[in-house]
Amino acid sequence: MHTASVKKHAIHARVRGYRWVKCVINPALTLPGVVCLVIFWPLIAWSQPPARLGINDPEKEFQEAAVALKNGYASMAYDLFLRIAEKGDPRAQFLVGRLLEDGRGVPREPEQSAQWYRRAATQGHTEAQVRLGFLYLGGGVIPRNDAEALRWFRLAAEQGGHSMAQAYLCSLYAEGGSTLPADKKLSMEWCQRAAEQGVPAAQTMLGFHYALGTPPDLVTARRWFEQAARQGYTSAVKALTELDRGITPTPVTGMPPTQAAPPAAPAVTRPGSRAKPTATPTPNGWE
Repeated sequence: MHTASVKKHAIHARVRGYRWVKCVINPALTLPGVVCLVIFWPLIAWSQPPARLGINDPEKEFQEAAVALKNGYASMAYDLFLRIAEKGDPRAQFLVGRLLEDGRGVPREPEQSAQWYRRAATQGHTEAQVRLGFLYLGGGVIPRNDAEALRWFRLAAEQGGHSMAQAYLCSLYAEGGSTLPADKKLSMEWCQRAAEQGVPAAQTMLGFHYALGTPPDLVTARRWFEQAARQGYTSAVKALTELDRGITPTPVTGMPPTQAAPPAAPAVTRPGSRAKPTATPTPNGWE
């Protein structure tokens, strides 16, 4: 049998619970039936999902869904994550939302994805909070609302230390808007926090804050531009070139994008662990 086919059948047996052994036991539990049960029960039990065996083990179910997703069986993973999400697991709720948003293993349903993000976000899932902030900032799936975007980004940035949420706050406060006045001090604070976590967009923005400050601090500005440039960030390279020519760096404008590029697979984390960003968006107009 082809290797890929063998692998697929193995995953189905493990995740879907297909029986690897069929053992017919006499209702009277005759000796052959008892022997069969003793010998083959461990293998049968291993091949069954917890729900089918009456075992309440949400973590095992979650990890089985993660195995399916990791091996490319997005449709199977969606079904399993959905079952867990409906029980209130915020990790599964986020992943259901992400699969719906990306259209992986299921038809793309942005509106439903936003609902699942909200359910996970209200339980403190930082990745869901950031994704919900993206959607509010974009104004496509749900009406644009900078105040709501700010609220979710702040929750992710403060409670989860999410570096991209911090970078978005840096940009939101730098740009301002119709319902959000610009605040240079807050922008610099969030830029600093994101820059220290290595986000090149935030390092570049922080460099501009120092280069265009009163008075300008070109030494500190250069340091942050160099850190971003080492990561290949084009705007930082351009700013360094302008500094070398004795020209004041031209500030960049434009909010970060409302959608992060979909990762190869949504991040799967264990209970109590801090979710890492699933992608690093490149701010529009910053490159």
